[in-house]
Amino acid sequence: MSAKRESIAARRRMLIGEIARQRQSLGQEVASWAAPLAVVDQGLNVLRYVKRHPIMATVAVSLLLKLRRGGRTTTWLSRGLIAWRLIDRFNGLGRGDGGRAAHRRGDEAKEPGLLRQQPVA
Repeated sequence: MSAKRESIAARRRMLIGEIARQRQSLGQEVASWAAPLAVVDQGLNVLRYVKRHPIMATVAVSLLLKLRRGGRTTTWLSRGLIAWRLIDRFNGLGRGDGGRAAHRRGDEAKEPGLLRQQPVA
């Protein structure tokens, strides 16, 4: 082998060793973040569930308030249901349908507050 090739091979071995040390160091640093990221992931899953099931979230919050303050369950459940309906209705006001289109239409309902433009005949 020529001197140039030996130099390149030696440098390659040195770089491979350095890469192995960096991988090990990075693995240790990432491992320390595993538990906090798992908690964040669980929190995001809860938020996704609440977004998909708003009535369930309203009922759960109402029940928690009832247990905490000790009032009538039916009062809090009815207030929660009324609040959810109002929020749902206000979200659809920009469409001019009082919020009812979200349950009938598909993609158009994903743009709250925007009026759908009708083609000019």
